[in-house]
Amino acid sequence: MNHENTAHGDSVRESSGISNADGPIIANATGLSGFPRLDSFRYRAEVDYLEVRVGLNRASNHDTVRRKTFATYVKSLDAGPGGAATQFRIRFDDPASREQLTRTLEILRLHYGGFSLEPRLEKIEIAFDCYSRTQCKADLKKMTERLFRKGAEYCSGNIRMTRKFGEVEWAENYPIFKAKLDQGFTIVVGDSDANIAQRIYCKTTDQGGKPLPEDQHRARREVTLKGLALDEAGTAFQSLLIDDSVPWKFEALSKWFRFREVKPGVACTPLQRMALGWQVLQGVRNPRRPGRRVYDRRSQADTALNELARDSLRELSRRFSATKWSRH
Repeated sequence: MNHENTAHGDSVRESSGISNADGPIIANATGLSGFPRLDSFRYRAEVDYLEVRVGLNRASNHDTVRRKTFATYVKSLDAGPGGAATQFRIRFDDPASREQLTRTLEILRLHYGGFSLEPRLEKIEIAFDCYSRTQCKADLKKMTERLFRKGAEYCSGNIRMTRKFGEVEWAENYPIFKAKLDQGFTIVVGDSDANIAQRIYCKTTDQGGKPLPEDQHRARREVTLKGLALDEAGTAFQSLLIDDSVPWKFEALSKWFRFREVKPGVACTPLQRMALGWQVLQGVRNPRRPGRRVYDRRSQADTALNELARDSLRELSRRFSATKWSRH
């Protein structure tokens, strides 16, 4: 059974209504009218994929390890002559539960006589999805825009748009940005080799470009963590593969799904709005409190959307721990 979070009725606080006769100017300026109501969507967080590094007591090869798991992809890390290896990086797409992972790793442990290197999480991608209740394509595109424009935390100023591998473009103004969203471009944030990356897009296809049913289309905001970024997330994502006493706490990542908006009544010209967008909503690092930001007084938290995102992450923690799974 799927569990989604929902905003209800008139209690949902919407955009402040700042407008411009010629339309908005910059993609990340907020407080603009025209966004669909939050209660016209349902919400869900997912583990899109994760990667685990493991060392085996006996040599094997990537094909054999993949056949013994439900892994999407297995890479040998210390392959010798003939391709035999003892260390592997294993990728699991759409893992349903912690139980699914631990059972699979237990199969490897028993088959290969134990681990020379205990399983360790090396990379994880979490997604926050917004589904239109009426499968309205226009609403999904506007929500995708909202997930970007109202974002309060970005890992980098390197922001570009892409539609396929090797195709990278930048949007210098709002009309170009809007046109590219309508064409199916994905907003990508962060350097390709960085420990943190983000993507915002309207998801209409599955892996390999296969079209999804319309009721599975959604506006999506993703964060991918690896290396030091996982370490900074704390114990929530370390030792969790081998220590059942350590709970999964996906809400520990809620800062990547936090949103702000320009306060109601803040009037500005198009040029002022261009300056407001990034500076006001992103804030600046607080030198006195590492990891914290100081935000412009002209902005405020988008409380309704923040609560929906955090509740979705909490529900993912509960669902990921509680789901029962069988290999057969």
